[in-house]
Amino acid sequence: MKRKLFLIAVALLAFVSSALAQNRDVTGKVVDANGEPLIGVSVLVKGTTIGIMTDANGNFALSVPDDAVLEVSSIGFVSQEITVGGRSSFNIVLEEDREMLEETVVIGYGAVKRANFTGSVATYNVGEGPVSNTTRSNALEMLRGMAPGLQMSQSGLAGASPTMRIRGQKSISGGGEPLIVLDGVIFKGSMMDIDPSSIESMSVMKDATSLAAYGSQAANGVIMITSKKGQRGKPMINFRGSVALNEPNYTPDLYDGYEYIDFINAKNGNPQGTTSWLSDLERANYEKGKQTDWHDFVSQTGVRQDYSLNVSGASDGMNYLFGVGYSDNTNFIKGNRFIRETVTGRFNTRVNDYISVGMNFNWADTRDDGVRPQYNRYFSPWAEPYLEDGVTLRKFIVGGSQESAMNPLWNVEMGRDRENRSNSATLGGNIDIKIPWLEGLSYKITGNYTVRNNVLRDFTYEKNAIQLADTEYTTTTFDKYLSRANGSIADTKSTSWVLDNILTYDRTFRDHYVNATLVYTRDYDKTDAHEVTGTGFTGLGNTSLGVYGLNNADTQQISDITYNLHTDVGYLARANYSFKNKYHFNASVRRDGSSVFGADKKWGTFPAFGFAWTISDEPFFKNRLTAIDYLKLKASWGKNGNQSLQPLWNPFQNAHGYGWRTIGVLW
Repeated sequence: MKRKLFLIAVALLAFVSSALAQNRDVTGKVVDANGEPLIGVSVLVKGTTIGIMTDANGNFALSVPDDAVLEVSSIGFVSQEITVGGRSSFNIVLEEDREMLEETVVIGYGAVKRANFTGSVATYNVGEGPVSNTTRSNALEMLRGMAPGLQMSQSGLAGASPTMRIRGQKSISGGGEPLIVLDGVIFKGSMMDIDPSSIESMSVMKDATSLAAYGSQAANGVIMITSKKGQRGKPMINFRGSVALNEPNYTPDLYDGYEYIDFINAKNGNPQGTTSWLSDLERANYEKGKQTDWHDFVSQTGVRQDYSLNVSGASDGMNYLFGVGYSDNTNFIKGNRFIRETVTGRFNTRVNDYISVGMNFNWADTRDDGVRPQYNRYFSPWAEPYLEDGVTLRKFIVGGSQESAMNPLWNVEMGRDRENRSNSATLGGNIDIKIPWLEGLSYKITGNYTVRNNVLRDFTYEKNAIQLADTEYTTTTFDKYLSRANGSIADTKSTSWVLDNILTYDRTFRDHYVNATLVYTRDYDKTDAHEVTGTGFTGLGNTSLGVYGLNNADTQQISDITYNLHTDVGYLARANYSFKNKYHFNASVRRDGSSVFGADKKWGTFPAFGFAWTISDEPFFKNRLTAIDYLKLKASWGKNGNQSLQPLWNPFQNAHGYGWRTIGVLW
């Protein structure tokens, strides 16, 4: 009881003391480092909603408690906290917040401070924020709607990479996809092999100056991907899981059955209301008023699941991250499912004050099985997808002589198997050496080696081939079509590697900043593929083994053998110079040789120049346009190349059923 009375007395005393506290009228002026008044600066009493903005002369007046703490903040300046402490007048100087300008921008074969960068690059921290909480199968989906100048379209299929264009189409017949650079090295694998949860940031490089570092491979733009790393402190275990329903964001507005009749009559010039052209099956449904929504028939509510688990940490001399990921996307289109499993590892350590060593590993296994529905928007709403039992699929949904109108789910559910399996492994590393006898000089060698295997197995059973006259789906009926059963196995193996040698000099001398880079790079990409097919199983009498029984087929054939070898060699020289952080110059030249270039022109030269002027740092600008905190004018020019060319096929392929393709090799 005594304790309760004591606590009540303390509370009352605190309340009375607060009520009796007197507010103090304070005034002040907020200026920048040059003494110029700052307009619109927020002056807020910490922990309250009491505050005011500075006027055109940087002045403010406010009534605050004696023990108040003022929070003074403005965009582009470092915030301050000031204790009133009995004072009534304040002269506050805000320092410019250069943290954004000191941010390092990842560019080709290196990095520079954003303030000194003359090119155009947009960087997005996708590892945190709202986009990190969305479910996505492909890492590039995180850039949707975020990057100006980036056009993206999605097929709607699970496991399909979006089509991307940066500032429009650059080639008439060549490829248009941007170059992907992962952790500073050109990425030779598939984007579907990268777990989106392992990515920290993504940068979209757009203009010729920033793209020139990649020469003949950069015409379609470059997307730089930076992976997550361990944070200093105790090891962290991070688990993320999400489950989401998957539905189309657009449903076509299709004609109903009666509108469909009007449409066909108008198209064919028939009198309005004519139905004589309907098949017997359609007419029966018309008389019953029974319609089929074919878009709804091939759709479902899909489920997308994404899970990731990683362990990371960092100390003075080491940084590591190891993680696993699992993604399962059952699409809203029936028969379409994509599954991915990944294992990721990154490890960096400082051997001594001058040498650092890093290693990275990425393994991915993907499954894109199933057969897509053959959906046609002209399907008759009066057609029928099932036989009389209401369960068994009808192959020809219109009946009569219109055998071309096949049930869109026939291949999905009746006698066709399709397996698309891929696995890839990438092993990479780097050695970074700071040259001890010359400050600012460093040498880095980095590279990746990737092996990717893809197997596509496809088998069509005899029951898939039944005809309109077949009214009973029995074993006897199916056996009539054993000669039409067929299958194939397509096996593709890709091997690639990238090796970069980078010499960098980075120094600041009083008002001068210099960054110079020399690069020697090589990459290699080889693809071997073959396909075997088998047709007819009349002799065996069954197809119980499916695609694994192709050796028992009546006709067996090696239908395609391909070989593709693509090699590149590149030399880059680049220099960046800044004076007083106001005037910035960039010049680079890259010399590329590629095996896909013409025989008479194996090499190309790609120069670039850039200039930037931080006009907001000029005295005349600060004195007159105080409402603008930071303004930089940029101009750049450069040449890029496109080596996304189709290799040539052997002219004997059509005659002999096989072919090869090979391109000259550069060493």
